[in-house]
Amino acid sequence: MGCARQQGRSAEAGPPAAGLEEPISLLLADSLLFRDGEQQFWLRLQRIDDNRCPLNVTCITGGKASVLLQVQIAPEPLQFCIGSDCREQNNSTLVEYNNERYTIVLEEVRPYPQQGSEQTPKQAIFKIKRATS
Repeated sequence: MGCARQQGRSAEAGPPAAGLEEPISLLLADSLLFRDGEQQFWLRLQRIDDNRCPLNVTCITGGKASVLLQVQIAPEPLQFCIGSDCREQNNSTLVEYNNERYTIVLEEVRPYPQQGSEQTPKQAIFKIKRATS
């Protein structure tokens, strides 16, 4: 199931797209076109590693979920992390494109791990905001 189906779009409606401050939900290998006026660039989810402590389980650490996102305007894939064990990694990063600065924020990785339950495919939820000075 790709992004187009998730967002209620038909294949004929064109590629999935999102704008500023809109939730961006991506499954593994999904692509999406980000638009901000005349600016636009592609995002592609490359990897999700979810090692967070499952719900209702006692763990030594809380774990983390790491995400690798390819952004058309960045020279290398961008790494994001959420969870108590992220240390130096962040859940947001700054990119610049045509003199505009954007902050890409990983807001959530779904579903949260649960012991003993069959997992549905992981999805990463992002938002892109215009960066302030």
